[in-house]
Amino acid sequence: MKYFCGLDVSLNSTSICVVNHDGDIVREGQAPSEPRAIHEWLSKGQLTMERVGLEAGGRSPWLCHELLSLGYPAICIETRHAKAAMKAQQVKTDRNDARGIAHIMRTGWYREVHVKSHASQKIRVLLNNRKCLLGKRLDIDAQIRRISTLSLLRKARTMLSKIDSTITLASFFVVSTTLRTSSTRSPFVMSVHSRIPWIP
Repeated sequence: MKYFCGLDVSLNSTSICVVNHDGDIVREGQAPSEPRAIHEWLSKGQLTMERVGLEAGGRSPWLCHELLSLGYPAICIETRHAKAAMKAQQVKTDRNDARGIAHIMRTGWYREVHVKSHASQKIRVLLNNRKCLLGKRLDIDAQIRRISTLSLLRKARTMLSKIDSTITLASFFVVSTTLRTSSTRSPFVMSVHSRIPWIP
């Protein structure tokens, strides 16, 4: 007789349901979300599994590869198809989801998801890490550039104000020196001297 298994995987525990080719429930229960724990639970029944199905998720690639290495015909199915197939359930629980996945494995109404290899997953993790670090570096460079621009503008304003005051004082000094050294003060020079009384 053929047996089909459905796994509803969560973070800490996995609900397991085993049905036969007629749709009758043979075994069901829970086990920790670890490949060895699931293997021990399945091996207690001493049943040969035709298909073992689980929905695509964060832990699915790891569990799928480990179950395949243990000799189980693990299949990762698309989440949307599983949701559409189990839409008729009145009460949605982990136990009922495991039953629904087991019946999906029995009927074959599923779409298998390609599970990437461990090497591909490692390369993807490295690329994502590099992208994250590069983005952070660019953000830090942009922030430093903005801070430098603001500080340079402030310094430039300070320097311009100092230059303006220096030019003003120098022009006043030239005028005062000219008025003092002028041997013959013209009417224009006298008028300037009268308008600027602080020039000696």
